[in-house]
Amino acid sequence: MKAIKLIGHPVILISIFLLLVIEGDAFGGIYLLYLLLALPHGAPYAIIALLGLIGVFIGYKVPGDKCYPTKLVMRFVGLVFMLLSLILFFAKGNKNATFEEPIPLLSFVLFATSALCFLTRTFSLRSYSDHNKNQNLNTVA
Repeated sequence: MKAIKLIGHPVILISIFLLLVIEGDAFGGIYLLYLLLALPHGAPYAIIALLGLIGVFIGYKVPGDKCYPTKLVMRFVGLVFMLLSLILFFAKGNKNATFEEPIPLLSFVLFATSALCFLTRTFSLRSYSDHNKNQNLNTVA
């Protein structure tokens, strides 16, 4: 469970997302570079990625017990926006070499693993907060 918490931590997820290795026909690099180059032009994938990053970060910073639904929704929507950004990015250009070379493919496998651990961690927050409430009620009584 500790490995899932570590790999699925929002900061780790955001870091892996921004450091995804993209290999193109003429130009390659990390996804952060593509986002920074596309944001001034208003590319939809860059804007959606930024919204996804903000959603995950807000979900991370919202206090836990009082605002659990907000935390859950922001984290989930943030992850969905990050994935949608990648789908739009790859639908637009000739970046098929990314899935043919080992290092870019490994970065995407690492991101997928982190995203699954993130979802597991996000949905287990509810049971963790319920467990803590029950323990606090038992100690008071």
